[in-house]
Amino acid sequence: MYNSYYNFSLLGSVHRMGQIKPIRRDNRGADIVKLYYKEQVNRSNIKFSLINFDDERAIFVISSTLIAEEVYLDIHYLYDMNSHKLINDVSFRGKNAPRVDDEKKQTRELLEKHNISKEYLQKKSDELLDTVLTDWQRYSGSSYSRE
Repeated sequence: MYNSYYNFSLLGSVHRMGQIKPIRRDNRGADIVKLYYKEQVNRSNIKFSLINFDDERAIFVISSTLIAEEVYLDIHYLYDMNSHKLINDVSFRGKNAPRVDDEKKQTRELLEKHNISKEYLQKKSDELLDTVLTDWQRYSGSSYSRE
């Protein structure tokens, strides 16, 4: 088994990030390691996954914000480390989020229903990416900068 946690640790010592809940030792060798922020950031729960199996290496970051009773707005980024592509997407989940076949249509309808603008989505997306990258930079010694 390929040890994804320690391979990704070369990117930055994620196990030393004070914002992250401790990782159980038996999970550190998994192909997918899930990391959770201890506290909400801007009223959102943040988690990210380090994915490393076969030839796929990726980082998945997600911010979940409760927008109505049992309805969450999820903003996520997927960074493919092989192709160096960053994909941003939005989805809804929860007991009161309707199940449909056409997710794009559902997303448009729920954005309208909950009065969520493109500007709000862009702001929340930027905050998510900036929070995770800035926190990672503090502990990794990376040269990442917002500028």
